[in-house]
Amino acid sequence: MPSVKLVDIVKRFGTITAINRLSMEIPAGEYVCVLGPTGSGKTTLLKLIAGLTVPDEGEIYIDDKSVVGVPAEDRGAVYVPQQYALFPHLTVLQNVAFGPLSHGVSDEEALDTARAMLEMMKLDHRADSKPDELSGGMQQRVALARGLATKARLLVLDEPLGALDARLRVELRDKLRQLAKSSGVTVVHVTHDQAEATSIGDQIIVLRDGRIRQYATPFHVYMRPQSLFVAHFVGDANFLQAIVAKRHPEGSILELHGGLLVKVQDSTYLPGEEVVLVIREDNVKIVESDDQIDSNLYNVVEGHIQSSRFLGGFVSEQMHLVNGDSLTSKTPTTAREKTFPAGKQVFACFKASDTMVYSYPPIGLSRELRVM
Repeated sequence: MPSVKLVDIVKRFGTITAINRLSMEIPAGEYVCVLGPTGSGKTTLLKLIAGLTVPDEGEIYIDDKSVVGVPAEDRGAVYVPQQYALFPHLTVLQNVAFGPLSHGVSDEEALDTARAMLEMMKLDHRADSKPDELSGGMQQRVALARGLATKARLLVLDEPLGALDARLRVELRDKLRQLAKSSGVTVVHVTHDQAEATSIGDQIIVLRDGRIRQYATPFHVYMRPQSLFVAHFVGDANFLQAIVAKRHPEGSILELHGGLLVKVQDSTYLPGEEVVLVIREDNVKIVESDDQIDSNLYNVVEGHIQSSRFLGGFVSEQMHLVNGDSLTSKTPTTAREKTFPAGKQVFACFKASDTMVYSYPPIGLSRELRVM
């Protein structure tokens, strides 16, 4: 199982810098997921590791050996692209067997491996089909099966489950991680699905504008985001502009619009500093009466319901607060006996310990949170 290391990598396409002075290290055997908005450099990063793109500056090491200039086929890595890249004239079984055959495996062993991979992907009944006879999701599974069949030590996966329906995606992502761990391979997996990244990744890389904005465990990326952008991009949260009114060793008092005061545990910022208060939607409770909540433990803010949406496992409710701000709450469906109608007077409650505070960005909050 190889380790991967990138040092000060730069990759430009004309006037666009796709990867900008990026350095990182992936330990051997890790399963790393890469998240980021469109144009953040995710696919370019994969192609650099796989050897399909050459960096303009910097070094890439696999197992502590520089591979800049080493052909893709000699890196011991397999790249599975979004576009499937299947051979149209070969059957599904032949497409999958091509991977191990290209690595010098015997015909019999290659076919046995291909059949096992197709069974795992629930495509063994389509072994004799041609790619154009399959749906897009099936073709994607064939491409993934071909990559896995090579038994490469380093897998570089670009949205490998993106075209699958939700139920199959959940099932296959778990199998994919189990296979990677049992085989001892190192995986770099780009996905747009945050639930996918947090459920199977040992670590998550959040990219933006060709730079790593955070590289940490799923827990730390979600619970302790290093920036406003990461807090916004990973998970659902509320962002409220505020000014530090008071500071003490145990925390601070923030003043929101309209003079509304809330307690936070953060004591980093000085009185008078402009900040952004961040509260995860699942940390906001909505109640009908303020006497239902201990105000010593919670911030309690009055408002009325703007909208309510049923999201299957959750109910999402947006409040219009008395100071004019909006606040969204996401509550497990099992914890709610009813939803509140629009216009209903309610109270939003959240603990000081469940808040995060960041310096107000010089470019403005909306531009800082942009994802395109």
